[in-house]
Amino acid sequence: TNRWDSFMISSAANTAGGNVITWVCRTGRTYDVSWFTNFAFEGGVLSSNMVYPHSRCTDTVNSSKSLIFYRVRVGK
Repeated sequence: TNRWDSFMISSAANTAGGNVITWVCRTGRTYDVSWFTNFAFEGGVLSSNMVYPHSRCTDTVNSSKSLIFYRVRVGK
């Protein structure tokens, strides 16, 4: 592996259009975004198999929740 290869969330914001998660994406990678209400229960998949140049996911369903977690899975 390349020790300089990394993953980084560049922003997460609650906007009028929903919760927006943005990350730095790379060619040759896939990205899956899921949401959680706690660390024990996966609420659902927001988007899957996203590839470069898509590096943003907007959650319009859960934006009113007071506490929400997101996971971005990176694959090759």
